[in-house]
Amino acid sequence: MKIIDSFLFFQEYDLLEIRLKYLDSLVDFFVIFEASQTFSGVEKSFNFEINQDRFKDYKDKILYFKFDHNFKNYSEVIKFLNSESEVCRDISKILDDHDFYPKTNINWVLDSLHRECLYIPLDLIASADDLVLFSDIDEIPSKEFFKVATEEKIKPVLAAQREFFGSLNRYKGGDWSGTISARWSYLRGKSLNVLRRNALKQDSEIYRIVNPGGYHFTSCSSIEGIKDKIKAYGHQEFNNFITLSFIALNMSYGKDIFWRNGISYDILKDDTELIDKEMGNIIKDYPHLICLPMKKSVWIDLVLKLAKFTFRLVRKVKFMMGMKNC
Repeated sequence: MKIIDSFLFFQEYDLLEIRLKYLDSLVDFFVIFEASQTFSGVEKSFNFEINQDRFKDYKDKILYFKFDHNFKNYSEVIKFLNSESEVCRDISKILDDHDFYPKTNINWVLDSLHRECLYIPLDLIASADDLVLFSDIDEIPSKEFFKVATEEKIKPVLAAQREFFGSLNRYKGGDWSGTISARWSYLRGKSLNVLRRNALKQDSEIYRIVNPGGYHFTSCSSIEGIKDKIKAYGHQEFNNFITLSFIALNMSYGKDIFWRNGISYDILKDDTELIDKEMGNIIKDYPHLICLPMKKSVWIDLVLKLAKFTFRLVRKVKFMMGMKNC
């Protein structure tokens, strides 16, 4: 049995390095999928290929797959898939069954397409009894997760992961439904997007759940890196001047950059029990991703409340105009 860790790559160099360091002793192969187009439809360079020397210590374990195909709409995607290999035609059928996003929106089409296309490199390397993990690059499973995943042969295993945002020690709380693993014989032909959507419910009848099952280091990057992610990913409703302009202030003053209610953050200390010893030692090598104590200011709070009100007002107006044009 091989253990294969698979995920998409954009330009998360630090998170990739952290993932490789932490999982190296647990994983036989890392399948890294990178596309020449962001979820928002913009052409991009193959960033891993350009910077692969940084990860040379792991080159014998890495299967890097370049997806060099750009699309403008769903019809182009389906036409391409149906003209390619058997696994691509299977992906076409999977996408056709998706009914949980508007296929007129290229950002959601590409988001779903790229994740399903993990099947292309996986099909080259995986055998029926192999254990395959799939997740976003910032969802890192724990060693405890592997103990359960390697023994489970029937159900998929789901990691309920501790959530961090913006910095490796900026704890959001909650149990994020992250990494999923299963035998290749179980996964082959199923929609990876649907498995992830269903995992949000954390239904123990469907998944064997490991809690805590690792770490979700979402948007742990520089301010510019967070901006690049917002410009590139599926949730294009946040790709606007107001959100992008206030990221630094929201981060410094402990606010949510997406203007959501009821979310707060704690800055963890070095001796926290929420991060295991090995991950804690790895994190120390990335001081630029460690958050300083949060600032406080009545005036800044007022500015951010006004910005939040403006963001929500603009979003509501756009929604109403969209409904009117339907």
